[in-house]
Amino acid sequence: MRTKLIYLFFLFMFFQTLLYAQSSYLREYQKQAVENSPKVKSAYNLYLSDEEKVSSTSSLPNTELKLSYLPESMMQVNGEQVATISVMQMFPWFGTLKSEKQEMRKMSASNKYFIEEYASEVAYNVAKEYYELVSLKAEIFEIENKIKINKEKQSLTLANYTSMNEINTSTSSMKNMSSSSSTSNVQSSMSSSSMGGMNMGGNTSNTKTKPNTSSMQSMEMPSNMSQSNGMTALLRLQLEEESLENDRLKLIKRQKQKETNFALLLGKTDFEKIVVEDTLAMEDDYLVEKDFETIVQKNAHLKMLSLMGESLQEKMKMNEKMAYPMFGLGVDYMINKQTHMPKMESMNGKNMFMAMFSLSLPLNVKKNKATVQSVYFAKQQNNQEVEQAVLDLRLRYNEIVSEKENLKSDIQLLNKQEKILQDILQISLSQYTTTNTSLAEIYSLQEELLSIRTKKIKAIADFMTLTAEEQTFTSENIKHIDIENIYKQ
Repeated sequence: MRTKLIYLFFLFMFFQTLLYAQSSYLREYQKQAVENSPKVKSAYNLYLSDEEKVSSTSSLPNTELKLSYLPESMMQVNGEQVATISVMQMFPWFGTLKSEKQEMRKMSASNKYFIEEYASEVAYNVAKEYYELVSLKAEIFEIENKIKINKEKQSLTLANYTSMNEINTSTSSMKNMSSSSSTSNVQSSMSSSSMGGMNMGGNTSNTKTKPNTSSMQSMEMPSNMSQSNGMTALLRLQLEEESLENDRLKLIKRQKQKETNFALLLGKTDFEKIVVEDTLAMEDDYLVEKDFETIVQKNAHLKMLSLMGESLQEKMKMNEKMAYPMFGLGVDYMINKQTHMPKMESMNGKNMFMAMFSLSLPLNVKKNKATVQSVYFAKQQNNQEVEQAVLDLRLRYNEIVSEKENLKSDIQLLNKQEKILQDILQISLSQYTTTNTSLAEIYSLQEELLSIRTKKIKAIADFMTLTAEEQTFTSENIKHIDIENIYKQ
């Protein structure tokens, strides 16, 4: 028994040394999830699409080529006109093409931050699921060890119950022997009374038998009570074991479900290959190193909204300039053939070039103003979205700071409680053979130590989940992932 207790104690100590081991799997799982995420792939393809649009902008409209043919030639001064070839190139107002290119370039850049935001979200979901799996594993570890302790308690209770039965059997034998002896004494007393005085002998006999009867009752009742209590304690331990086993099975089912979802999140179908560590690392508080202004400047969502606002600003400039006239330059080439009666012999049958200039008249002023106003209101909407995003970020930032402070306080308290319990358990084990320390007290200390360590692991898991969430504010959780090179491959 003492060997088992010492083994459990050193097992707890070994478990404690692993508590702050650094996770070596989470980063790899995040990379796999980002690589296989359809959402991130979709954002990346949208970015590539807009990149192609950038190269197609800032170019002039297509050149117009017109060919006219006369089935019957038309008489002119310089001959008979047969056909006409015209080439015309339209030009927008000055600066329109530049604004259009800037609009598409900023829109493409905003879509690049879409990729970063989605990838950071996927990485956070992986971290959240991973920490939940670690917490589940710790809970299962606690229950399994409590079941082992419960079985040890049952063995001890059963041993006590068996020894009590043996004591009761021995007591019953002594009682029967005492009863036989008392009966013989009574008979001898009655015989002497009939010979020497009946009244006095009867009184003497009664006074001798009553103390013996009360003495046997006093020996019998504690034994029966101890026997009953031992059976009740054994049944209660068995009931507790059933409850613990039921909780263990439910946690295992939940763990399998979580592992299946985790595998799907990684783009896998086999969760057997997923490795979840038994412990967690307590990382530094990220928000302490980053003030809120820095977070706002590095937030991917805010950058995306800002670039969209700049894109709308350039689009508004472009629409304003498109309300101005467009002008075109071209050339007209007339093909003529000779006539028999030319009016001007020097130009008879001579082909002619003609320079052309055109100008569009933006007469639909209402339409042009409506287009500009539409973009203006879209820009105002974008500004309000930025303000709301900053507000939401600030609110969540404050919540995380408060929650993490509470968790750090809880973890510090649990560390102190754990250390004290370890000292108590170590003293109890060392004094087990020399003092009155009971096994029940040692078992109770072990169970309490298990509960505290599970609470600490869950608190650290919650702390690290909040850390993973705050890392999404500046996309720190995907700094080790080169998304562009991943998808280019």
